[in-house]
This record gives sequence, C-alpha cells and structure tokens, in this order.
Amino acid sequence: MNSIDDHDRFRSGDGYEQNNESENFARYNWKLFFYSKGLKEEEIRNAFNSNFEIHLTKEEEEIFNKEYNVSDLIKFKNPRY
Repeated sequence: MNSIDDHDRFRSGDGYEQNNESENFARYNWKLFFYSKGLKEEEIRNAFNSNFEIHLTKEEEEIFNKEYNVSDLIKFKNPRY
C-alpha cells in the first residue's frame, strides 16, 4: 500500500475473528485507515491489488472455494466536510 508514492499511506488497522464451530458459523473482519489525499480512484485500487481466498469445508469435504481481489471490493464514498 505504501509503494505507490513516497507517502506513508497505511495509518492503522484492526480486525477480529469470530468462529463458532458449534453453530457452524464464522466471521472475519478487518478495517484500516488509508491516507488517500492526492490519489485518484485508480491509484487507490492499484494499492489494494491483492487476492484472498475463501474455503468452506464440511467433514473434510470442500463445499465452496472462491478467490476475490480486494481492489474489486472497494467502495468509494464522497467525503463529508
């Protein structure tokens, strides 16, 4: 994320994991602060151009496998002033 220019763009981040095996339920969440002043939308998407995979299994059998690109999931909002 900091490789797009000489600015320190990644400010901080935090996340959590909730894995309730008895309920067959899991949730993973990650939020971060990214300093984007002076960058265009395309430059921000390029900074987050990385993949992650989700695998769901039940009793040793894979039932779901999907790969996502983080930059495709970014949503932009107009800033509030």
